[in-house]
Amino acid sequence: MLNSFELQKFKEQFPSFFEKLPTDLLELATSEETIAHVSDICIGDGIKEEEQVERIAYYTNFVLLGQLPPSLFLETLKDFVGLPEKTAKIISEKINEVIFSKVKKSLDDVYEQTLETTKIDVSSFKKDTKETIKDDTYREPIE
Repeated sequence: MLNSFELQKFKEQFPSFFEKLPTDLLELATSEETIAHVSDICIGDGIKEEEQVERIAYYTNFVLLGQLPPSLFLETLKDFVGLPEKTAKIISEKINEVIFSKVKKSLDDVYEQTLETTKIDVSSFKKDTKETIKDDTYREPIE
């Protein structure tokens, strides 16, 4: 977790990021209580490896900081933490219930904004259907 000095340093380095992030998400992401909840959930469901618990906490914070959509959290636990499907689903549901549900509105707002800013106008990528074939002037004749 970040201490207050580190957090202040990040705020100075990346002001635009912190301006867009709702305060309740930032507070929850930097809270010792969040880490304690993740740890309790993991231990309660049989995850004893410290590295896995840390990675679950890491991806939980990614969701809270607007870097990982909650809809991809379950898949992330399976693919990047290496949890079996059943365990990942249980952990994901509990973290959603205990942590993400506290800030559901803010999460919805953050990810709605993210979707709006990443929409791509595909009309600008249309290929010209008439392709002209030109002689390659660089090529030398084959003898």
